[in-house]
Amino acid sequence: MANKYELKMAQSPASKGKRLDHLRVSMGEGGGHVVEHHYAEDGMQYHKPKTHVFGKDEGSDLMAHIGKHMGVQSEPAEEEEGE
Repeated sequence: MANKYELKMAQSPASKGKRLDHLRVSMGEGGGHVVEHHYAEDGMQYHKPKTHVFGKDEGSDLMAHIGKHMGVQSEPAEEEEGE
């Protein structure tokens, strides 16, 4: 499972009763990625994971999606002198 990552986070106000427990990012077919939203169980109710598929050319969309749901804003990396 070297290409699988699980990220934990707190409840999002936009979750409408569901609390996101973690995101799972795995390699998809053809070089893309699959992001699964796994929700915490709240007593008697189970929430089915929500899946988003990103193609191999959608890396910036993938990172924006993860950042949005993890509450992380990224800024473009500054180029070091001489590059």
